[in-house]
Amino acid sequence: MTFLNPLFLSALALISIPLLIHLLRRRRLKVVRWAAMEFLLQSQRRQRRRLRIEELILLAIRALIVALAAFSFARPVLRAIGLPLLGRNTHIYAVIVLDNSFSMGQKGPDGRTSWESAIKRANLLLSHLLQPGDSVSILLVNSHPETIIGDPSYDLRLARARLNSLKLSDGATDYQSGVRAVQKLLAQSKAPYKEIYWFSDDQLSAWKNSKSEAAKYPWREITKSARLTWISSGAPANRRDNIAVQLMPFEREVVTPHLAARIEAQVTNYGSQPIKNQEVDLVLDERPSGAAHVSLSPGASALVSFTPYLADPGLYTGAVQLAQPEHADNLPIDNRAAFVLRSVKTIPALVQDMDPGRNGGSAFYLVDALNPGGENIFTPHIVNGGDISSVNLVNFPVVIITGLTQLSRDETHLLVNYALSGGGLLLFPGSSPSISNLNAASGQDGLLPAHINGIRHFSYDNALTLNPGSIGANPALVLFKESSEVDLGRARFTSCASLHPITSSTRSGNAETLIRFSDGSPALVEKKLGLGHVILASMSADTQGSQLPLTNSYLPFIYQLLGSISSGPDSHRNLNYGEAVTIHLPLADSNRPVQITLPDGRKVTHSSEIGSQGAQVEINDTQQAGIYKAAIPGTSFTDQIAVSLPGDESNLQAVPNPAQSLMQLGIPNSHLSVVSNSAELTSSTRKARYGSEIWRPLIWAALLLLALEAFLAQKFGRRG
Repeated sequence: MTFLNPLFLSALALISIPLLIHLLRRRRLKVVRWAAMEFLLQSQRRQRRRLRIEELILLAIRALIVALAAFSFARPVLRAIGLPLLGRNTHIYAVIVLDNSFSMGQKGPDGRTSWESAIKRANLLLSHLLQPGDSVSILLVNSHPETIIGDPSYDLRLARARLNSLKLSDGATDYQSGVRAVQKLLAQSKAPYKEIYWFSDDQLSAWKNSKSEAAKYPWREITKSARLTWISSGAPANRRDNIAVQLMPFEREVVTPHLAARIEAQVTNYGSQPIKNQEVDLVLDERPSGAAHVSLSPGASALVSFTPYLADPGLYTGAVQLAQPEHADNLPIDNRAAFVLRSVKTIPALVQDMDPGRNGGSAFYLVDALNPGGENIFTPHIVNGGDISSVNLVNFPVVIITGLTQLSRDETHLLVNYALSGGGLLLFPGSSPSISNLNAASGQDGLLPAHINGIRHFSYDNALTLNPGSIGANPALVLFKESSEVDLGRARFTSCASLHPITSSTRSGNAETLIRFSDGSPALVEKKLGLGHVILASMSADTQGSQLPLTNSYLPFIYQLLGSISSGPDSHRNLNYGEAVTIHLPLADSNRPVQITLPDGRKVTHSSEIGSQGAQVEINDTQQAGIYKAAIPGTSFTDQIAVSLPGDESNLQAVPNPAQSLMQLGIPNSHLSVVSNSAELTSSTRKARYGSEIWRPLIWAALLLLALEAFLAQKFGRRG
């Protein structure tokens, strides 16, 4: 215990006054003997002991009243163990951390969003709890933390102005990147007393990356030099219902009038109440283009699917959204998921036939499938022989190689760069491939998704068939998984390459088997290479050991494969939050500035450059969800991309006990406060700085003793 006004402790000397009065009154008593008194002596002896006890009780009460009054004016303070007690003139450095992830946009029962509540309490901190001479930094925490005030600022008025100009982001909560940024800020200040004020909505999903020992380390470090006050600003745990719409990955981003777009979105009920007959709308170019209805139990999800007909070539912007998205729930931002699609008249396809002399060529059935008569989805451009270096691959969203036997180093590099830039490759081996050559291309350059272990041959009676049940969730063939109209299992295969998928690569993720043969061996293996895709088939493209070209499933099989990889180098337009994108430009416009209109309407200018695929502009800061529009002033060039919200952030479920979660990170209870309103923030801050003053209970105790003294004095029959 310590005292804020220790000089008042000198008033404890006043305790001697009741004692002196008591002693002086005893000295003035004189013993007078008279005859009648002798008859009372016996009675007096019996009362003397009781009277003395009563006098001592009154004396103790009066002395205690004086002592309590003196202690009250001295303002005693109880301090927490391990914390320095501040003087009123001690300068403080405060780091204000604001979670501005989009979940903070949820409205609470009072109609105020979690973000507005956090800003209100942060203003209280700057205007009342920090004093002139104190310094402050401000940090925004989301998927991409942003330091608003880095170096400690002593201008609290400017800090308030900056604070009130801040806005929510479209990012997700990321406590780990935030705490590392706080570490750096604390190291910049030499103030003797440091405080951290962390405003958040306590989202449960935000703690998922904080369980490892390495994740706990920075939390322990920041509380070695600063006290952490955690301000819970979210809605109550039972008022966090939310419905979210999340766009699913497209099977293809480029469609034609004869290859319909398939748009799927997942609608999730993150609340505790069931949802009945919720309308979900498709909007294309601001026009209603479809509707569906879903009913969801708490925690359930449902897929909605739309197949709009895009008759005219060009870019289409749209969204899948809840009916009346601004009013469907208390978090409107995730009630709408935007997208961009491109419709073209036909899709150019480069077909290289490496074995053109056998039975009309190994690409005969494939080219025939791409030209079934009438208006075609794909327009094939045929190259016979082994050299495609003279062809500009940028003009072709998809390249098909049949009769694949070997690849030169230049061809391998050309195809790798093509795929990295977004091109789609579909490769069919020849009857006698150079296994060592092709495996070298796979290992050194990362082109092929699988090693070829040789060619297997079977008799007709033991021929392999495709197993549609082995198709996974990959959109390339998912339509055939349980289809009753197209049976991929009818074709027999008496010859096929033995493929061994490659499970790791420096340039791409693991290979994925799209479909297997009846014996479980891979029939088609795919991997993502940069922005593009590479599919390696184990069967030939013609009838050499395969009946597939002779079945009615061949045409939809080929179209589905090509459609899934034919987005093209310039068609990667639907991005995840924060993902970088490359927009390809006409070569003639390579030196012109490109104007990008952000989803919030602001315009920024980017410089174009010459890359491996011609003129292009890079956008690396897609930190807003919605539609980005690119244009070159003075020209007819336009392009658009769509950025989606982070999916996990829509789950508003709160951590049951923020204090417990923080202490599990290694933060001692003596260096931590968790509050949920302005009054608690004020009380907690003052208590942490100056301790707990106990003068009020002492005053009340003194008043109660005064009343007791008056009662006892009257009862004892005298006063003083």
